[in-house]
Amino acid sequence: MRFPNHPDLSYLTATLIRIWPDHETFLAKRFKDCDASDLDLCETLASIIMTLAEERLEDYCRNYQWTCNLLLEEELNFRRTGSPRYTTFAEADEHVYSNNAVMGRYIDGLFLSQCLWDNHTRVLEFFINTFLPSSSTSGRLLEIGPGHGLSLYFAANRPTHGPIEAWDISEPSIAATRYALQKMNIEQCVMLSRIDLFQDSVEDSIFQEVVLSEVLEHLEAPREALLKIHDIMAPGGQLFLNVPCNSPAPDHIQIFDSPDAIFDLAASVGFVLEETRIFPAAGYSEEKARKAKITMSCATIARKPA
Repeated sequence: MRFPNHPDLSYLTATLIRIWPDHETFLAKRFKDCDASDLDLCETLASIIMTLAEERLEDYCRNYQWTCNLLLEEELNFRRTGSPRYTTFAEADEHVYSNNAVMGRYIDGLFLSQCLWDNHTRVLEFFINTFLPSSSTSGRLLEIGPGHGLSLYFAANRPTHGPIEAWDISEPSIAATRYALQKMNIEQCVMLSRIDLFQDSVEDSIFQEVVLSEVLEHLEAPREALLKIHDIMAPGGQLFLNVPCNSPAPDHIQIFDSPDAIFDLAASVGFVLEETRIFPAAGYSEEKARKAKITMSCATIARKPA
């Protein structure tokens, strides 16, 4: 697979196809309708992946294959039983987060998905091209659960920006984010803190922008989390919320069954939804994805009323 003007994307996909030849059909479908700007973003993401992976790129590709097979297993289990495999954070922690044999490979695989899965890339595009330009250039921005720091990278690379912070409940996760930010040369722009939204005192923290991407599905009390976030936002502040629906995974203890369930939940705690986007998995229209209960990434820019 070749992208003449995008060498890093070409190298990444060629490496993956060499390791997992059967995945070429999926990749061809995923990139089939991409225009130049889509490929430019994928090139940026491929470059970041290669920077972080360094000599371990083949390992990342093998772990991506392993992750895809793991998620297929979870999909089949969910279709059979109608419920996620684990329904409490303690179960997810025991079997996933605290299981080193699983977690390292899973994180690598999900990192590559940001470039290789159309719905994940389009959420980032919505964040970069719509949320960031509409947000305050001097206000405090917080991301909860920053992962590899991709959202932080794009927020920090705006021409002007205010203080940027990120919270996570896991010290190893914070260490992984810090490492990624160092490799992306933005560590000095972001203050990382180990904070549990439910356990720590956060009432004195006020933010103009909050980013919550692929977090609610991991929580036992997603509505309570949104209420907490509403409390720490300034009047008129903006929330970028991204949640998958119909998306079984070993650490997803909440399976939202429709985009409406997600958007209605955000509205129920007082957010005004200003823009919403629904991005089905590659190869599906929204109508077909809704009917077949296929994974969709559901993103919204929501405002706390002034």
